[in-house]
Amino acid sequence: MDVSKLSIIDSAARAGGLSVILLGLILAFSPLHASDALLPNDVKDAIQLLGEDFLVESISAPDLVRPAEWVGRSEGEYYFRYVSGDDHGKHEQVELHRPDPDNPHLAWSRHIGETIIEEITVVDGQGISIHTETDIEHGYRVEIHPGLSIPVGSAKGDVWKADNTLTVFDLGEPNKVAYTGSMTSLQRYVGAYRVKVPAGLFDTVLLEEDYKIRIGPLKGDDVRYVFYAKGVGVVAEVEGIRASALIVFRMKEKSAKVLERYPSK
Repeated sequence: MDVSKLSIIDSAARAGGLSVILLGLILAFSPLHASDALLPNDVKDAIQLLGEDFLVESISAPDLVRPAEWVGRSEGEYYFRYVSGDDHGKHEQVELHRPDPDNPHLAWSRHIGETIIEEITVVDGQGISIHTETDIEHGYRVEIHPGLSIPVGSAKGDVWKADNTLTVFDLGEPNKVAYTGSMTSLQRYVGAYRVKVPAGLFDTVLLEEDYKIRIGPLKGDDVRYVFYAKGVGVVAEVEGIRASALIVFRMKEKSAKVLERYPSK
């Protein structure tokens, strides 16, 4: 999640108040490329932000018998390049994956940039669950219960909904609950595609992820599209906003990033 997410508490919260920015889905309306015929109509505009040569072909969509195999957890650094959006031209976001020293085969963390940390576990040896996210910069830790996951056995066209409770802790007072709320996620297995990114050619599955956050009368929404390659993890992503699970500061243009290199390269 990636495991990536949205949030609705900003720096004003730390000064004693809450504010929220309602997010809009801003899509590009340039002419469709021939490869877009491979995509469902409702995702074409977003995916073309990844570039004209990104989508190679549609391939047979496997059932996700072991979702954990599709989420990258090899130790090391993953480098991404932004190819559109507010950060177009910025050369790279770095993710660091670290196994849990006590349970290296069952749990690991995903460090996104310098401030966001997601904690992920393997469920029943097959599934995955993102259950905690920490925003170091703004001083919050969010527990997501029961967690964001990809169901075992998911097939092309499947849609699954998850209702999660959010418990927010201030890092300065780690045992004290600062806020509570809810997150509803609606995910869809769109299909499988061979894609080309700077790190190479990959056979991937595409998931559409729609998140809705509610804390009291406040709310925030985000839709993103994520391409996962087996044994590697995220190789491309289109996102509506770059944010931690509960911090949104400003409207952003929809942006896209692709994998440039990863530990085995």
